[in-house]
Amino acid sequence: ARVAGRVRSPESVRAPPFVVDSGGHVPRIVACNDAARERGVRNGMLLSAAYALAPDLVQQPRDLVGEQAALEQLATFALAFTPMVSLVPPNAFVAEIGGSLKLFGGRAKIAERVRKGIDARGFHASLGIAPTPIAAVAFARAGNGTVATDAKHLAYELGRLSLGAGARYQTFSQAALTIRYDDFLTPVEALIQATELDEEGNAKEENDTTFTAGFKYAFTDSFSIGGVYKQGAEFPTAVFQAVSFGDDFEEEAFDTTFHVPDTAGLGFAWRPLPALTLLGDAVFIRYSNLTDDFRSAYGEIQILDQPYEIEDSTEYHFGAEYFIATRIPVAIRAGWWREPGHALEYVGPLTCTDSQIDEADRLLCSANRVRSATIFPGSEDEDHYTVGIGLSWPNFSIDAAYDTSDSFKVGSLSAVVRF
Repeated sequence: ARVAGRVRSPESVRAPPFVVDSGGHVPRIVACNDAARERGVRNGMLLSAAYALAPDLVQQPRDLVGEQAALEQLATFALAFTPMVSLVPPNAFVAEIGGSLKLFGGRAKIAERVRKGIDARGFHASLGIAPTPIAAVAFARAGNGTVATDAKHLAYELGRLSLGAGARYQTFSQAALTIRYDDFLTPVEALIQATELDEEGNAKEENDTTFTAGFKYAFTDSFSIGGVYKQGAEFPTAVFQAVSFGDDFEEEAFDTTFHVPDTAGLGFAWRPLPALTLLGDAVFIRYSNLTDDFRSAYGEIQILDQPYEIEDSTEYHFGAEYFIATRIPVAIRAGWWREPGHALEYVGPLTCTDSQIDEADRLLCSANRVRSATIFPGSEDEDHYTVGIGLSWPNFSIDAAYDTSDSFKVGSLSAVVRF
């Protein structure tokens, strides 16, 4: 079950806008009431932005110790239904109820009693039921009350159609230092981009749960198609700026988001001969996710509207494998794939024409924009050609491959031992 520390009541709409913030150097909203949401306040928003939307905002720092105590209290309550309860901090717990179904009258009645008990303790619960703990937590966090009573609901087959879904819990931390030099190679400014910093200035881990879904349809025993969608994780990262080199990094310049691209693919597999398999797929990659909230350190570029871009692209892959059934089975492989250009590109103007600044500042502004165009020139599509071979023994197999393109030559060797 997933526990959210918010009580819904009719009075909450008429109450003043109230939020709980994360604290730290860059406080963000982690919870808000209905009155705050009516003003446009949302979870994850900077506290300063929330005050701009609701100047009469009532704010309270987050109490992690209190949240942990509340979660332990609710997990202890769940022990009334099963002795197997585990915490999933910061806001969830998992209870194994398989052995308690007959005693309490089934899943629905257990879920109803758990929900009522949590509501009675002043919290709102979102429940998920699944055959595995990870799936149950994912369903609960999705907030749609999903119930999967056995594994067939996670990867369901209907005749020649197979459906699948999954969830991934990912963590990320970043601390990157950039130093800018003048024409005499003297350091003049420094930037740090990092996930939230602790009191000692170390980067904390951010986390995100994403979902995947896919299908496969077999028209015949030798031909099938399939598709998959993978949601990319999003992690907030802030940029801290020391205006003069050597200063403390106490000034937050701006917030950014590292967004892993979403992908969707469609492919086929065809076996025209018992020993020959042909494969192909097209994978759409939303590379533009990488420019979400992307900001330049140059003030002359920050004022521009979307000066950077990466175009969404589609990768194409085609390959073949021929299997030779000898005393030592051999598989020979060859293929081609198109890698679309996906490097960041500066597409803003190269010159500054603001008449309100003097000539020297205009020249400096233009120079910084030319630097950005030089650092971020974009990239071109490339064709890759691959060959490979695989050998197999009863308890051992080995695979070798080679990939060549105009920019890269990559070889790989792998082995599998079965004990």
